[in-house]
Amino acid sequence: MSYNHLEPGKTTYIPSVRIGNWREDLALEEEMFREFLSKKEAGELLIQKSSALLQQVTTPVDISSDKETISFGDKIIIFHAQTQHTLSAHIPVGVLHLSDAIKSPCSVTGSTSLLPTVRNTFTIHSVSPEVSDGDPVRFNQPFYLKTQEGPGGDLYLHSDTASFSKDAKKSRQQEVLLVSPASYFCAWKILCVRERDRLETEGETVPANSIILLNHCRTNQNLSCLSQFSYKTNFGLEHEITAHTHYTQYKTIGTQNHWVLMNKSPSKVMEESKKSPEQ
Repeated sequence: MSYNHLEPGKTTYIPSVRIGNWREDLALEEEMFREFLSKKEAGELLIQKSSALLQQVTTPVDISSDKETISFGDKIIIFHAQTQHTLSAHIPVGVLHLSDAIKSPCSVTGSTSLLPTVRNTFTIHSVSPEVSDGDPVRFNQPFYLKTQEGPGGDLYLHSDTASFSKDAKKSRQQEVLLVSPASYFCAWKILCVRERDRLETEGETVPANSIILLNHCRTNQNLSCLSQFSYKTNFGLEHEITAHTHYTQYKTIGTQNHWVLMNKSPSKVMEESKKSPEQ
């Protein structure tokens, strides 16, 4: 027969022996589990909050009726003709659980989604109080582009001159954001793509579903979508959006700046956007 001798001063325990503050540890585990179940039932878990906001911002939105011109108060999708992407709010993963709506400041990206939703539908608002909803939008007339109420956050499309600490992450061009409240940095205007026709079209009504330029009033830079710079988002791979005027070798405006204010079916708009106007 053999015996296991214990070393002097050494204590051994079998797995069933409870040591230390075992009762307090057990009570703490039970309390944490009850708190988890309570938050789960109330929908307050971080994963639940994140999923709820993602679901809300992808809720379909009824855009304005199929009209020949764009008016103040219209709900539109801002469609990029070259890449066939839409201007959309970009919500980083780290802030999804912090709110039930898109918060300022919020970056924007070019999304492949053509379905009108909360994150890619904008309402046109006038800068001047003398202009009412329903009045036609005219070339060179300042206006705001605002996100939807509720989960959309009521934010305005904003830009400012690029600096060392304030620019687009990848291209280093002028950054475009969604902010609140509105200011002159949120004012935009529509220009004709053909430079030779801009003087003649000034003051004319803006046609819907036609290629135009979105010009930032404060910096005189055009909204652009850069397919060479992309981000991985919760909605897939999306392009970087900046305010920068691009020129071709012939000194005409590049297709990076070509946009369509879309208020009818995406399929029709995509067919029309392929026919870029002569410059």
